[in-house]
Amino acid sequence: MQLPSFARLRLHKKMGSTGVGFQGGFIHPRPEFYKYYFYLFTEDSHEEGEAFFRKENRLCIHEYLKRKAEIYERGDLGWSYNVRLPRRGPATPFDENHHRWKDAEWAPPLEEDPDPPVEGGHR
Repeated sequence: MQLPSFARLRLHKKMGSTGVGFQGGFIHPRPEFYKYYFYLFTEDSHEEGEAFFRKENRLCIHEYLKRKAEIYERGDLGWSYNVRLPRRGPATPFDENHHRWKDAEWAPPLEEDPDPPVEGGHR
């Protein structure tokens, strides 16, 4: 994964690149298993590199898709990244007590997630 860089983004814009480049992982088809957060790096971002990946910069999938569409409409350039969190709840296959999940950050069950749903049921 290439870290967000203002210099690299400006270079790509200078070469005529537009749209949103994706640096993240694929989205699991079962929205009740995982919650995805997105990071959208643009020239308007406040930091770059590892510092960019703060919780304050996370977007729910609904907000991410909205902002992504705006970038395309403007003919601008951005890079997106995502993280996935296991969800709590009886509809998931995860055992929260298993050592694999010792330091995991957990998302709420899908039916308790306050974010707006998008096509496919993800929130």
